[in-house]
Amino acid sequence: MTVEYPDGTTHEWGSKELVELPSGSVVRSVSGGGALRRPAAAAADLVADEVRNELLSAEQARIRYGVVVDAATRTLDAEATAQLRNTRKGGQ
Repeated sequence: MTVEYPDGTTHEWGSKELVELPSGSVVRSVSGGGALRRPAAAAADLVADEVRNELLSAEQARIRYGVVVDAATRTLDAEATAQLRNTRKGGQ
């Protein structure tokens, strides 16, 4: 992780390092993760939670995970998700 202090200086934050963050500091973290299962096996309600929490768009939920979430209401459409996932089974 990188810490950018209000004066413009930066510090690369170690994994087991404690860093004092004065007001106005910015922390940037880039991480990657790997799934242990296929994205289509992800629990639909957990994917919908990520859409509700604005970690994932409704469009990406559909494309990556086969989960249909109404973009306006951010609610899971379980029936449409089941249909989409069934349709995709033949192509995966």
